[in-house]
Amino acid sequence: MQVVRRIHDGEKISTLSQELGIHRKLLYEWLRRVNLGGESNLRERGRPRRTGSIVPDGTRGQVEELERTIAHQRLIIEFFRLALQQVEKLRHTRSAIGATASLKPWRR
Repeated sequence: MQVVRRIHDGEKISTLSQELGIHRKLLYEWLRRVNLGGESNLRERGRPRRTGSIVPDGTRGQVEELERTIAHQRLIIEFFRLALQQVEKLRHTRSAIGATASLKPWRR
């Protein structure tokens, strides 16, 4: 409901979508539901979903540690991906220079 209020206050849906990491279509759906039936219309129909954590007691710390490890590994992968791009760019540049240097002087 807070997001719908922000839309009603004039914030752009595309900006909110990016900020919250929510697809714009969902925000438009929320806005439509509230405009049609008020705040109570946002609630899903049928049986309520489980709100409890899916992580068993005592393992939350392990899950958090694994999430940190994954985030760190993603950073490492991104670093090496960018480094590989630079190496490929340098290799391409050197091969282009080498091709013109191997030509006879009168063909340059």
